[in-house]
Amino acid sequence: MTAEEQSLADQKMRVEIARLMAETAEINQKFAYSDRKSEAEIKHMESLTGKLARETYWYPVFVAAALLGAGAAVGATVARLVS
Repeated sequence: MTAEEQSLADQKMRVEIARLMAETAEINQKFAYSDRKSEAEIKHMESLTGKLARETYWYPVFVAAALLGAGAAVGATVARLVS
């Protein structure tokens, strides 16, 4: 192999290495974006889970209060009718 052919082969190799490095950087950016997006989705799901947990805790209290209020209203109406 002549010096000129070796120089051409070296140049082709450098171009290929530069192309592969650019492709690797692009793939790394896509993965980084995907990771950030996944983290944001996980945080969103955690906040929704917390919200549902709070609602699940208080829901029976509100239902019981509504039933108690309805029972008091019925009792008051019956008391007026009987009196």
